Amino acid sequence: MGADDGGVEFQLALGNMALGALGIGDLGQIHVVFAGGEVDVVMAASASRAIGIGHPGIGLCCAVRLGGMSANCSASQLKALTQFCYNVGLAFQVIDDILDVTQTTEKLGKTAGKDTKARKATYPAIVGLAKSRRIAQTLTERAFNSLKVFKGQAKALEAMAEFLLKRDR
Repeated sequence: MGADDGGVEFQLALGNMALGALGIGDLGQIHVVFAGGEVDVVMAASASRAIGIGHPGIGLCCAVRLGGMSANCSASQLKALTQFCYNVGLAFQVIDDILDVTQTTEKLGKTAGKDTKARKATYPAIVGLAKSRRIAQTLTERAFNSLKVFKGQAKALEAMAEFLLKRDR
């Protein structure tokens, strides 16, 4: 199979490109594993780092760093983008956990309270709702602070983060 037909070599090349865009040195060791004909990314890092950059943050980090690489960002700017994505991704997860316990199913557009019912280890379940809100606020501030290196030239990222972090559903 070749690159044009989505073969293993092509998938591996895409996986390696995505991993390179993530700035692997900041996140821990990552391996590409083939399962069922698809590329799965398995991260072997500390639990908090893996959870923080996981779910929403890893895709965001890949996209943002690829954009930064395309714009010829310096190493320090790429590191700032990684920190931005880490904080936005984790804040997004904390806010999602908060919304799951504070909003209705109708407001969310998905089943509210399902994390509590499933006894998932969410931020509100572990540290409480008030502290979860403070954590989300701190992470949001860190995300915006990490963009200061761009001296006002990251307005699109700021707007996207503002939208994601101030949502109510």
